[in-house]
Amino acid sequence: MIRWLDNETNVKGRANENFARELFELFTLGRDQGYVEADVKEAARAFTGWTIRKDAFWFDHSKHDGGLKRVLGHEGRLDGEAVLDLAVAHEACARHVAAKLLACFVGPAAPPEAVAELAAVFRAADGDVARCLEVLLGSELFFDPAQRGTRIRGPVEWILWVLRTLGLRASPRALHRAAARMGQALLEPPDVAGWDEEEAWISSATWIHRQNFAARLASAEGRPELRPGLEDVVPGDDDGYAYLGPTLFPDGLGQGSARAVARLGEAGRGLPREQRLAGLCETLWMLPEAHRF
Repeated sequence: MIRWLDNETNVKGRANENFARELFELFTLGRDQGYVEADVKEAARAFTGWTIRKDAFWFDHSKHDGGLKRVLGHEGRLDGEAVLDLAVAHEACARHVAAKLLACFVGPAAPPEAVAELAAVFRAADGDVARCLEVLLGSELFFDPAQRGTRIRGPVEWILWVLRTLGLRASPRALHRAAARMGQALLEPPDVAGWDEEEAWISSATWIHRQNFAARLASAEGRPELRPGLEDVVPGDDDGYAYLGPTLFPDGLGQGSARAVARLGEAGRGLPREQRLAGLCETLWMLPEAHRF
């Protein structure tokens, strides 16, 4: 963050506000929640002197503004550590973190009362995220069937779902390249906010790359070093869907998707087993249900 948000240029007398602004907006309080412009300006002074030396954090005391500052209603000779403590202790931080956790582990439309309840856990646990997750992952909401299918799998999530549900393995380098083509180059987010998620994962360009990956993985030629083969995963006396359907979609398929698979099954009768399984897997992996969780 220091490098990306120009805090190396944040020095006494010439405060750079980028780091402080994103600290409040993205990571602790949420946009325009609990802070005003004056808080950003004062917090920026507290982070003066926070820099990098030899690729590690370094506090340059000679460039730090040690004067009085007023941030989030508190006044004193505040430094960066003090501002971090004030931000995490702010009521808005509990709501912001709770909403982020619920969006990730439940869905983007978690009920407001769930946000309030998890925020209370965050405050009671003194900001312990592990405790928040313990409560969240044991809640009725987490297991609520109505919350299934409310999120869209990102490239990495989708690739891992494709492989793990069938017990497949593939070349890590090939998977890395595939995820990058789909819009998620590992360890290279577009900015400090990370990747835009949900519907933003799907576009005309990224959808084609998902389809190409599914076709390549299913095809006998050009597989990214797939182990074991599809024909080794599906029982030999199985028509393919009897095993793959419940394995990939334990909650079942919508009527439209089920009809599409049935038509494919009819069209594939008489084809060699390897070819039939390849076409079936490619179709199943590209159903709308395959990209939601």
